[in-house]
Amino acid sequence: MAIYTLCSASGSPGVSTTALGLALTWPRPVILVEADPSGSQAILSGYYRGSKEPAPGQRAIPGLLELSVEARQGRLQEQLPQLLMDEPKTNARFLLSTDSHMQSVVLTRLWDDLLLELQTLGPKTGQDVIVDAGRLGLDGSPMPFVRRSDVTLLFTRSTVRDFVGARSWAKTLLEGSAPGRYVGAVVVGPGRPYGPREASVAMGIREGSDLTKMPILSAVKWAPKHAASLSDGEPFPKHRWQFWKSEGSQRDFDQSGYMRSIRALGEAVRTQVQRIEEEMGAPTASALAEWEGTR
Repeated sequence: MAIYTLCSASGSPGVSTTALGLALTWPRPVILVEADPSGSQAILSGYYRGSKEPAPGQRAIPGLLELSVEARQGRLQEQLPQLLMDEPKTNARFLLSTDSHMQSVVLTRLWDDLLLELQTLGPKTGQDVIVDAGRLGLDGSPMPFVRRSDVTLLFTRSTVRDFVGARSWAKTLLEGSAPGRYVGAVVVGPGRPYGPREASVAMGIREGSDLTKMPILSAVKWAPKHAASLSDGEPFPKHRWQFWKSEGSQRDFDQSGYMRSIRALGEAVRTQVQRIEEEMGAPTASALAEWEGTR
């Protein structure tokens, strides 16, 4: 089992929306960690549209803030499963973010311990982990996950401005890559106007006349109306020929080109993990933890 971290260098290329789409379509148990330190609470405020209610007896839906309190008291391993929110009819459970960017200092002290716990949890339970790290460079960013996850994906839209904004972070991620890891990029909206090939060159590392291209793992289709069903809880969009319907169906949404591109991304990252496991001869999360302990 493995840990996958999604991040961006600038703007809003769709990291949180894609992370949610991956979690909802994941074929085996998965935890989605909403680790964006901005305090936007994308899942609660967007996907659930603020309608999710706390469980009976709870003052609020628990998340990373409550987990950080438990971690300081030495109860991280015990309490982590209790603070995950199940999403019915899927394999996903959510660990929700804080509701304020001012709480980012608390998160900074949590990331290393949480990463180690999730690395240990995966091989024991068969549990994958998807981490929404949000925009890089913010106070409280989950850099231990960005640097040491089994797979780290840098998201970018397909414009020159986005490629240039992502280039320095691409260089940092590639140069900091450790044995047993995969670092690559995901292009959101290929063909608007550039594609993966141009992105790979634009974000590559140049050493004199030599160029190490940034690996482009996959692309996510540009479909704002479909993405809004995940990011903002909007009704499923209907096909143009469904003029008699007020909104589309779950089935049509699941079979849309947008969701197919998200499922294809999921298959691509899992394939990378299988390749790493074959090369390392061990589950990636535990192999990485062992490597870190020998540094």
